[in-house]
Amino acid sequence: MSNPARPAAGAPLTPAIRVPDGGAIPLHFRADGRFFSMIVTRRGADLFAFENACPHAGNRFDEMYGSVIVEKKSYVLCPHHGASFDLASGACLGGPSEGGLTPIAIVVEDGVVKMA
Repeated sequence: MSNPARPAAGAPLTPAIRVPDGGAIPLHFRADGRFFSMIVTRRGADLFAFENACPHAGNRFDEMYGSVIVEKKSYVLCPHHGASFDLASGACLGGPSEGGLTPIAIVVEDGVVKMA
């Protein structure tokens, strides 16, 4: 069953300028009583998106502090159990998780990040 809160293809998500180089921002969406959350990360000119859920326990990366923790401008850190994930690929770099982050296809058009 699909989540009606997940933005549809072509939906604008955020201005690309909001995502700092070597950083990540969370985005949250609600529709029909459902919730969907994702993170958008940046490495140089390239932007990436992933579901906002650590594969280890399903916790959101921003739920403890309200923002996504990025260490050394290289990896996203789960504040719950310390798992770390590559900013660009979402691959697990360490910690208790056995899998990487779930990628979400995005595009940048006219300075706006959109669902692909």
